Amino acid sequence: MKLIKLACVTFVLLISCPVFASGVVEEVSDYAQFTRNPHFHILVVSVLEINKRVTTNANPPNGKLKVDDIIRGRIVKPGSYRFLISPPIGGEDIERVTNKPMKEWLEKGYVGPSVGDKLIIFVYTTREALRKTGTLFIQGPIYRYTEENRFRVTEQMALPERTVWIQLPLFFVILLLPVASIIFSAISRKKNINKVRKQNLKAISLLLPLLSIILYIYYESGISSYSDIRIDLLIIWPAMIANGVMIIVYSLEMIIGIMRKKGN
Repeated sequence: MKLIKLACVTFVLLISCPVFASGVVEEVSDYAQFTRNPHFHILVVSVLEINKRVTTNANPPNGKLKVDDIIRGRIVKPGSYRFLISPPIGGEDIERVTNKPMKEWLEKGYVGPSVGDKLIIFVYTTREALRKTGTLFIQGPIYRYTEENRFRVTEQMALPERTVWIQLPLFFVILLLPVASIIFSAISRKKNINKVRKQNLKAISLLLPLLSIILYIYYESGISSYSDIRIDLLIIWPAMIANGVMIIVYSLEMIIGIMRKKGN
């Protein structure tokens, strides 16, 4: 009789409980969006503490973790950090795309990781934010750590963006090369310069815009398509147009010069 009562109570509790969403994904999908965004750190962590593991989408768990390994990222270092799981992506999308009530989604149960779990997480942070808060804000899916999952993440992930210490000098070199090209071209037009030196200066004035374009291609390879506002392009693109014009003009001048020599 007691067993029947216990079974009935369990059944009632099960059907009356809200549906819970698991916060830990067991397998990495074939298309893991966050792996392709180099702005996110990819970390291997172990959960040390957890506060209210079973919560809701509106108020996900928080606690303490230890960063064991860094798959991608330069700011976060191995060590212990407080963490906060950002509300699972989808709340606003659910309301906008399917028009389901936001309240229903926010009240849905959320089961976070357990103490001792080893996970692969995605974190977006800055040096200043990490220094001020000492907290890692976990965004996107939380994957269970396995060697297979790690392999799939590394296989799909984009490389981190190139550091500013490389990109900034490149930026100025790209802008200075067309200016240098104009200077060399102007010098080559002086009458008191011998023919050999004049030809060398003209060749340099043609090569510099080509070099500027090659460096620009390399510069762009260090910037992700996820970068939002590209103010640098407002300056670089006019320089690239100038490079194109100079290449055409200087090439035509050299061709005309060669044809005149043959005609003579």
